[in-house]
Amino acid sequence: MIRTTTDPFAGRLSMVRIFSGTMKAEDVLHVSGHRPKPDDAHPDHDSDERIGLIQAAVGTELKPRNSAIAGEIVMVPKLTTAETGDTLSDKEQPLVLKPWDMPEPLLPPSVVPLSQPARKVVVSLSSCWPTEDFFESPRGW
Repeated sequence: MIRTTTDPFAGRLSMVRIFSGTMKAEDVLHVSGHRPKPDDAHPDHDSDERIGLIQAAVGTELKPRNSAIAGEIVMVPKLTTAETGDTLSDKEQPLVLKPWDMPEPLLPPSVVPLSQPARKVVVSLSSCWPTEDFFESPRGW
């Protein structure tokens, strides 16, 4: 999985790159999440999940697809246990790909509240932020 985001209409969307084979709608895939350094926020996990809908991004729209082949990048909504960096594979032959190193951000966070009321507004809006794209929060909040 390349990235996980939250869409107000579709809910949780996972961007997936197909390295080999074919992924079809309604397939049951094995989700392997093993990080090189154990992390309390992202414990290791192995589970099976059914792929419902497969969508391809065409400009700003998501177009439904029946399948995706090797080399394609597609969006899969509503995966419950899969996280960015996890491997999706055939449940009969589970695999784990080595996760890549995410680059350090080039820019600091652009939202820094200057007062307590502004901080409350930012915290209330934080539910709209991507669920797994982490950043260092300023001032320890």
